[in-house]
Amino acid sequence: MRLVRKSVLTLCSLLLAVSVLFPQTTVHAADQKWMNQVWSEYKSYNKKTVNAYNNYQKQVDKKYKLFYDASHASLDQLEKKVLEDQKQWDEKLQADLDQLKQKYEGNRDLKDKLTQYEGSSIQVI
Repeated sequence: MRLVRKSVLTLCSLLLAVSVLFPQTTVHAADQKWMNQVWSEYKSYNKKTVNAYNNYQKQVDKKYKLFYDASHASLDQLEKKVLEDQKQWDEKLQADLDQLKQKYEGNRDLKDKLTQYEGSSIQVI
């Protein structure tokens, strides 16, 4: 009797253990399937978002490069014009100083002042 009782208790214990494990396995499989689905949807959404951002960034970079090139071309043109004007004014100033030196060649005081002015004020860039 004791042997039967132990056998029945052991059998009941095994059935209980199996019945507890069976639903957990099913639940785990369902959870895993749901997690895989969510992960798959996330990867798909992330890929779309990253592609959209990269396309937008390429457009912004292209527009910025066009703006940058245009503004620097304009700046280069302005700098060229300023340097040409400066050269022209330097040449006129030098010609005027040469004329004044010739005109006041006999006047040592004025000639010294012109030489001093020429040395202190004219700076070639």
